[in-house]
Amino acid sequence: MNIYKIGDDKIEIIYKEPVDHDATFPGLEEIKSMQPIETYFAMPIQVGTTFGNWKIVDTGISIETPYKTFEDVIVIEENGDNYVNRKYFAEGFGEIKSEYIMNTDQGEKYIVTSTLESITMD
Repeated sequence: MNIYKIGDDKIEIIYKEPVDHDATFPGLEEIKSMQPIETYFAMPIQVGTTFGNWKIVDTGISIETPYKTFEDVIVIEENGDNYVNRKYFAEGFGEIKSEYIMNTDQGEKYIVTSTLESITMD
């Protein structure tokens, strides 16, 4: 379960915990007193903007997902010693795709991808 705080120029994660069936959602007063854990996304939306370990590396691209093809997608990236994390954002939808790419000791790439497949309304 993630809880986000949306500001004028950034989105911050203020709560991040695994969820089980008996989890209780924090109360409003508790949420108001929470301090940011990390910045999830920040302005300005332009190539080169950095926040935390993340950097906007591309804007205005097209990404095909099982749900639909998105235009004007923003890509952020985090680089480590032997890995790259990428997140893809579309206006009105938020994060539509994420990739974790790790270089293994055997010289191969280990890739984990999460992509928006559908949206349901209850």
